[in-house]
Amino acid sequence: MTIPLSLPFANLRYLKLLRYSFDQLKTICLTTPQLKTLNVTVIHQTSKIEFQCQLNYLTRLVLQIDDFRVSMNEIEKFLINFPRLKHLELCTKSHIDLTNGHQWALLAKHWITLKFIFIITLHSIEKILDTFRTSFWIKEKHWFVAYDNNYLYTIPCSMYKHVDEFFQPPEYTTILKNATFYDNVKKLTLNYNLIDTCHRFMNITTLEIGCKYISVEILSAIVNLIGVKNLTLNTSMNKSNIKYLFNNMPHLQNLSIDTLMTEITYEHFQNSGRNFSDFLQKIKGLQFEQIRTLTISEYHIINDSYTIHQLCHLFPYIERLHVSIGRLNYIIQLINSFKYLSSISFTLKYLSNDEKEFYILKPELIIGRIRSLLMSTFAYQLNDSCLHMWIKKEVSIENI
Repeated sequence: MTIPLSLPFANLRYLKLLRYSFDQLKTICLTTPQLKTLNVTVIHQTSKIEFQCQLNYLTRLVLQIDDFRVSMNEIEKFLINFPRLKHLELCTKSHIDLTNGHQWALLAKHWITLKFIFIITLHSIEKILDTFRTSFWIKEKHWFVAYDNNYLYTIPCSMYKHVDEFFQPPEYTTILKNATFYDNVKKLTLNYNLIDTCHRFMNITTLEIGCKYISVEILSAIVNLIGVKNLTLNTSMNKSNIKYLFNNMPHLQNLSIDTLMTEITYEHFQNSGRNFSDFLQKIKGLQFEQIRTLTISEYHIINDSYTIHQLCHLFPYIERLHVSIGRLNYIIQLINSFKYLSSISFTLKYLSNDEKEFYILKPELIIGRIRSLLMSTFAYQLNDSCLHMWIKKEVSIENI
């Protein structure tokens, strides 16, 4: 939405603008003397930046300049307008002088944060990065810079929180040790195979395994399993590997089964002659008492009482459950079967056509029937294909 330039904003503290020229930005800023945060995307309509409007209270500036190559001289003149600036984020095409770390050190001496993305083709990459390897950048500010694919950019150490098996740290960077990248990764997804690395992920809390065959011994050498709280398993994994993972994940609480599965991989799964019951039979005899949240792929439809019985035995302390069901009457059985259940989500898109139509046309009758048969009270939310329920178990007088 375009802001009418005639409106006064004397008390405005935060402003976000999309695709304004510097002239328009100046006109608006003249009416916002109290502005503290400005987030703006500028379309450049002249051959150089011309902006004079001092904002004495502005401390945070997020600036993206489209379709124009900017020089250090222009940026310096522009930033003079913000004497109290403490946080800058800048994204633009740049001239070579904008990639000088020494110049930025003079500008950013009193800043708290500096993030930039400069689009530029560099030839003397290491020479440019050397200007960002001074004590100001590395020791004082702990700001790091990398260059990759015509982008020169700052790297927050938390940039790579979620990676997969194709992860590679930037080739050109001012970070002294690549281990820094790995130490900040919290989530690792392995869709096809193990990651090829000489470093170890020490702080993984979420591990997703979608590949069929995996060496858990090599995995444990690559990943510190002790910190894993959330695990996604592939049903192709053998029983001994599953047991190994659970024995080496003392903090594991949340388990997802085949949630990385797609229609294509499910088709392969079916064509191989396997089904979810085979998986449950394979892990029969195990018990996963530490699991509090269980999510099962929507492709694995809960369609019989025996499967529910198996799940209750395998996961006796489940508090949160996410499943897909083939018939509405399994709602009641699932809720009554899990003693500690506090919430449950049902995917209903695989119901029979008759039940699906009944659910869409008369959901209140279904909810009423559930209330009459459940040994608990609940709140709920429903839409076309999902029913979410929050359960409060009734306490029996005999158990008091």
